[in-house]
Amino acid sequence: MKMCFKKWKYSAYAAILLIMAAVFLSLCGCIFGSREARANYEKGTEYYNDGLYKEAKECFLAAENYSNTKEFLSAIAEYENLYLEGVEKVKNHDYQDAYAIFKIIPKYENAGEYMVYMDQLSEKYEEGKRLYFEKKYFSARSCFIESNSYSNSDEYVENIDAMAKLYNLGMELMNSGRYSEAIKAFEGIGTEFEDSAEWIKICREKLPLQTVSIKEYICNFNDQYSDGAVKINSGSMDKEFQLSDSRGVLISGSAETNGNIRLIMFNFSTELLDLLGEEGFKTAAAGFIHALNPEFMQLDLLFSDIDRYLTEHGADYGCMHIKLRSFEQMTILEADRVY
Repeated sequence: MKMCFKKWKYSAYAAILLIMAAVFLSLCGCIFGSREARANYEKGTEYYNDGLYKEAKECFLAAENYSNTKEFLSAIAEYENLYLEGVEKVKNHDYQDAYAIFKIIPKYENAGEYMVYMDQLSEKYEEGKRLYFEKKYFSARSCFIESNSYSNSDEYVENIDAMAKLYNLGMELMNSGRYSEAIKAFEGIGTEFEDSAEWIKICREKLPLQTVSIKEYICNFNDQYSDGAVKINSGSMDKEFQLSDSRGVLISGSAETNGNIRLIMFNFSTELLDLLGEEGFKTAAAGFIHALNPEFMQLDLLFSDIDRYLTEHGADYGCMHIKLRSFEQMTILEADRVY
């Protein structure tokens, strides 16, 4: 009986010791687990304060809800969304807004690389603007293309392309001998584009040798009267043409084999001259002469010097010799090609 009691006593002690060991180990696990969670938490806060949110997230997840890790993780989730929004804005070329977003999270993922990339685009854009205002348009265009739609670079490219289109048209017209139209194309650019000013000068030098077709003449004349008060009515426009204007001036003449005017005569009846008066006749004569070559001289300058054309001997206007003569009951202003 005494032996049994001793065995039971020892078994009880053993059981107590096992329970105490289990409790101790459990407490140690909690203590060590708590220490590890705290260490991860503290490391996470360091990363967070340094803007290294990806690394901070990993530490907070390992901290297993230690302290206010949930609040940190929630804030990091917002930064993740910001980053994704910034990336999307870069794809859509909304660089200014994207840059503002990445500036909030410069160390998140490759946000810093995006900022460097956008800084480079901005530099190319500014270089393009500088070259544009220096009138180095093709070099500017290259910079704007490299800036990948930064700011309004696409508008600059479109503008340069429009100017280049007019420039190329001017070159085509000039090379085909249509100098007056070429000048209009070059001047339509609105600025000196590449060597357009030099080509305008060359075209003007060639204008005295340039004649126009009867269709071009009609357009030139009617353009002088934007209100339509006076205009040339259509008529026969064959090699031997016959037309009239709305005042009753009869217009006749002949064209060369290339279709350009060789001879053109403006016939004023005595009744029409009386109706126009001296000043009205001079105004009409200046308009008829000017339409032969609008680029050769401005209309007001021609009008101020009109008397030297209204004589029997006349004077040259570009490649046409102008003179005044009478025939029966008609006064004729004649323009004949000078060879």
